[in-house]
Amino acid sequence: MIDVEADKVLDLLSQYYTVTPLDAGEFSAISVSAPLAPGFVVDMDFDVQQYEVEGYGNLSIMKTDGVQQMSTIVLTPFNKDLPLISTDYMFMGENRISYIEFYGLGMRIFSQNPELYAQMLELQRNVGKPGGSVALSMFQVEIGMLTVQNHIEYFESDAAAAYYRDVFDILLNKPEDNAILFHCAGGKDRTGMISMLLLAAMDFDKDVIMQDYLLTNVANAQKIEDTRAAAEAYTDDPQMIYDFVFTAAAYPEVMETNYDDLTAQYGSVKNFLREKVGLTDADFQKLKEFYLED
Repeated sequence: MIDVEADKVLDLLSQYYTVTPLDAGEFSAISVSAPLAPGFVVDMDFDVQQYEVEGYGNLSIMKTDGVQQMSTIVLTPFNKDLPLISTDYMFMGENRISYIEFYGLGMRIFSQNPELYAQMLELQRNVGKPGGSVALSMFQVEIGMLTVQNHIEYFESDAAAAYYRDVFDILLNKPEDNAILFHCAGGKDRTGMISMLLLAAMDFDKDVIMQDYLLTNVANAQKIEDTRAAAEAYTDDPQMIYDFVFTAAAYPEVMETNYDDLTAQYGSVKNFLREKVGLTDADFQKLKEFYLED
């Protein structure tokens, strides 16, 4: 089963890019110890394959086929201003667990300026020190990596749409009587977008979606206040403060823009899910059966 997901990724990338195998050298086989349960640690031996994706970047595929079957796929976009994407597929018996993670929206910034990347690495090393987290986030805002506009544009991109499909595959194929937990670091951006798409798929209107999204600001009230105070102590630039506070706050204009843009382009968010993500009427009905109560 672990070969299936990797083969899907290779086939998809090969439709759009020239994909060339690379020699992984000393990293072609690696071993790690993984705690699967309290007091239960297994050694996992991974076979590693590397590929150049011409015009995009690098693809790494790691597979292990022991007690814990696992396939990890990492797509690093050196040549495009897109996030690094890591996808883990884990199999135990008939059960499958999938994780999708996005890292950074400023890869092109660093590929064009290695000195900036070195500065960010230094800030990351100091993130645990007093003021370290604020300094790192403000640096990312200053160089244009962490902005509200980047967020809006990414979540309407083709790259994001491809991963919405993966998320809905998980939502549509959960075992009976099981639950799905989806989240991200802040619980409002990636999580907020998936929540919006899921609610729209089940025919909730924009008002309900916005109410759900803005609950973040109730839960994060103290964090938002602290983040604003830190930003205002660091700079008096209103745009930087606006972008920095967004790391903690849910801005209604952001979700409204994403919702309205998709509606303007596709006629409705649900049509976006049909045309761009590939959901069907049968999928919409199945989502309602899984996630709505009578």
